Amino acid sequence: MRNKLYSLYTWVIVLLITQHLVSCKKWIEIPAPKTTITTKEVFQTDKQAEGALFGIYSKMINTKGEISTQDAAARSWAAGLSCLLGGFSSDEFYESGEGGEPESRVYSRNRLTASTADLSNTLWVSAYESIYGANSVIEGIDETDSDRFPEAARNEIKAEAKFVRALAYFYLVNFFGDVPLVLTVDFNKVIAMPRTPSDKVYAQIVEDLDFAVQYLREDYSRGNGERIRPNKWAAAALLARVYLYLKDYPNAYKLADNVISQTDLYAVESDLNSVFNANSQEAIWQLKQTFENTTLGYATPYGYKIGSGPTLGVKYRIYEEFIDVLEPGDKRRSEWIGESDQTNSLPTPTLAYYINKYKISMHNRFTVFSNEYFMVLRLAEVYLIRAEAQVYGAGNGLNGAVDDLNIIRRRAGLGDLSYGLSKDELVKAVAQERRVELFGEWAHRWFDLKRTGRAQEELTKIAIKTPWEGNYQLLYPIPKSEIQENSNLIQNNGYID
Repeated sequence: MRNKLYSLYTWVIVLLITQHLVSCKKWIEIPAPKTTITTKEVFQTDKQAEGALFGIYSKMINTKGEISTQDAAARSWAAGLSCLLGGFSSDEFYESGEGGEPESRVYSRNRLTASTADLSNTLWVSAYESIYGANSVIEGIDETDSDRFPEAARNEIKAEAKFVRALAYFYLVNFFGDVPLVLTVDFNKVIAMPRTPSDKVYAQIVEDLDFAVQYLREDYSRGNGERIRPNKWAAAALLARVYLYLKDYPNAYKLADNVISQTDLYAVESDLNSVFNANSQEAIWQLKQTFENTTLGYATPYGYKIGSGPTLGVKYRIYEEFIDVLEPGDKRRSEWIGESDQTNSLPTPTLAYYINKYKISMHNRFTVFSNEYFMVLRLAEVYLIRAEAQVYGAGNGLNGAVDDLNIIRRRAGLGDLSYGLSKDELVKAVAQERRVELFGEWAHRWFDLKRTGRAQEELTKIAIKTPWEGNYQLLYPIPKSEIQENSNLIQNNGYID
C-alpha cells in the first residue's frame, strides 16, 4: 500500500491543482494557479482553493488524463462505475458479452473472488483519490493564515470538500463494509491504517454533511446558476439518505422535507425525458463532463457506456425480470427503457432492452445535443426517502407515505395508491417505486436489497445467480494489492484467494 499511498499523496499536493484546469476552467472562469507552489501557498485565496476543488470534480467525471474520457464510466466511481457495479451485482442489467468475455460477468453471477475483482478495485482506488483530494483542500485551508482568504469562503469551500468526502465514503462503506477512514494527506498517518468499523465511518459522513448543510449556499450561484456545485440542499438530500440507511427515520424525514419544501428551486419534472437534462428542475446536483473529447461528443460517460438504439446491438441488457415488474401503462417503460430487435450476439434477431434515461449515447453523440449532465442527486429520490421514513412512523405516517408515492406514480402515468394500505403493503410499495424509479442509478437497487435483507430472496430469481454463492458476496473484497502492501488490512469474510 506504501507505493500507492505515496503516489496519492503526491497527486493531491501537486497534480490535483494542475492536471484538469483546462477542462475545469470551462465550468467557471478562475485564474490558474502556478504549478510550482506548495499546497499551503496554493490556498492564499479562495480562487486558488476553488481551483483545487474543480480538479476533484473534473477527475471524478472525466478520470485521469492517461485514461480516455469516453471510458470514464468504467474507470471512476463517480462517472458511472458505481452505477455499473450496482446494476451488475443486483437484478437490473448485465453485460451481454458482445466482443468477448466481459470482466463484469463475475459480478453479474455473484461469483466474485479477490483475484477477479478488477472493476471494484478500480472503484476503491478512484474513490480514495477523491477523498485524498478533498482532504488536501480541507487541510490546505486549515493551514493557511492568508488575510486574502475570508473566513466565510474558507468554510464554504471546506464544506464542498467535506460533501465530496462524505459521498465517496458512503459508496465505499456500502460496497466494501469497513474501510480505512482517511482524514488526512499525511503519508505517515495512513500508511498502515487498518479498516475502520462502518458505524464510525457513518458517524464521519454525518459530521461532514452536517458541516456542509451549515456552510453551503442555498442557491447555485457558486456554479453560475448551473447545478454543478453542491449546495446546502444537496448536502441535506445526501444526509437524508444516510439517515434512512441508519434507520433514523425522524431525521431522514426532516431533511427530506426541508429539501422538498424548496419549491423555488426544485420540482418533479412532468416530462420523463427532461429529468436528466442539464439543470433540470429535478436536479439537485449534477457532474458536468467535458464536451471537448472527440470520442465522447455530447454524451455523459455513463450515457455513452450504457446506451444503444432501436436497431443496434445492446451491450448492457436489462433483465426481463425487471421488465415484468413494471405495471401496465407505466411511462417509465416507454421513456426510460429502450429496446432493440437486432443484437450482435445471436445469429437471429432477438429483443433486448437497454437503459434509455440518458438520450445521448455512443451512437448519436455527435448528432444530438440535448445538454445532458450526469445526475448524482435528484428530487424523486428525496420524495421516496420521505415516503419510506413516513412508513416507519415519521412525519404524517402512512397517509403521508401514500401522498409521496403518488407524486412519483402520477408522473409515471399510474393511478394513485389508496390510503387504506397497511404498513406491510406500503413497505412493498416503497420498494417497488424505488426499484422502478431509480433503476440503473448509483447502485440504489443493490444497496436497497442489502439494507432491507432481501438480497438472496430477490437475486436468486435470476437464473445466472443460482445456486447462490453465499451472502459474503454482498460485500466486495478488499483489493488484494492493498492487503499485500498493508498487513493491517483484513480481507472481508468469504474471500480466500
